[in-house]
Amino acid sequence: MRGDGRARQSRAAVVKARAGDGNGNENGDGKRGWKRGRRRDGVIETAKAAVKALLWHPGRVQYGARSYIQRPVHLEGDGRIRLGERVLVRPHGYLAAIERWGAQRMQPRIEIGDDVYIGGHVYLVAMEGIHIGAGCVLAEQVFITDLEHGTDPRAGLMMQQRLKSKGPVRIGAGSFLGYRAVVLPGVTLGPHCVVGAQAVVTESFAEGSMVAGNPARLLKRWDGERWAGV
Repeated sequence: MRGDGRARQSRAAVVKARAGDGNGNENGDGKRGWKRGRRRDGVIETAKAAVKALLWHPGRVQYGARSYIQRPVHLEGDGRIRLGERVLVRPHGYLAAIERWGAQRMQPRIEIGDDVYIGGHVYLVAMEGIHIGAGCVLAEQVFITDLEHGTDPRAGLMMQQRLKSKGPVRIGAGSFLGYRAVVLPGVTLGPHCVVGAQAVVTESFAEGSMVAGNPARLLKRWDGERWAGV
């Protein structure tokens, strides 16, 4: 009987060592297994991040942490495109920083702030600059450009004429651009603007403006508590 008691005590000690002390502290094999599980999870997450970076970091774009451009995508002048952190650009985008057009030489920048969402089929084309502030949302098929082709009938084919710009485009932080919205050269939108679907923005608007139409007109303004008609 005494031998059986010692055997039971020995088995109990082994179980305790493997399972822990009852206070959440693992020992022996249990602790080692937990550590192995944590290491395995870490390896899996690292592998996932590496695959995402491989698939969703096309070109020479400057990517912030956890920022991705989903393929397929058309990129030009991609060394002049910078994404902040936590930016997602959905597939079929056209992002072009035009550095050369015929005899013209340019140094454009496309800069996108942190926490920006850009829907599919976006079109961003710059010869000077497009700047999109932090926290913006661009719906599908948004078109933003700071340039226009020459349209002088005396100057030959339009695609051979010089590009022109009225200045860079700036979209203020926290703004929303609806489906198929168009923003044209030289426009500045202040922070927290709302642009309606299929609007064509040809002029600048102040912070907290809600605009719609073609050309876009001011409909409401944020007064600090609500969107008030104007």
